[in-house]
Amino acid sequence: MRRLGNAFVSCQKFFIEFLISEGVIAREKGDVVKREARRIIDVALTNPIKKEEWKRIKELLDKDELILEEALELRELARKVA
Repeated sequence: MRRLGNAFVSCQKFFIEFLISEGVIAREKGDVVKREARRIIDVALTNPIKKEEWKRIKELLDKDELILEEALELRELARKVA
């Protein structure tokens, strides 16, 4: 699980560095986002959330639109992660 978390953070850092290099966001803001990505993963790895719940979070986040029930479900899952 730790390796998966590190892979996620590395991916996020790469994307942020790309946005900085293209002038989309300022370096200071990019640094904040990278630190936040690391913090979220550190919290998530200490949280005993089930694999199925992570999968459901991904499914919901991949949708373009959510119905009210899905939005509420995502909120509850996010609370478990945070």
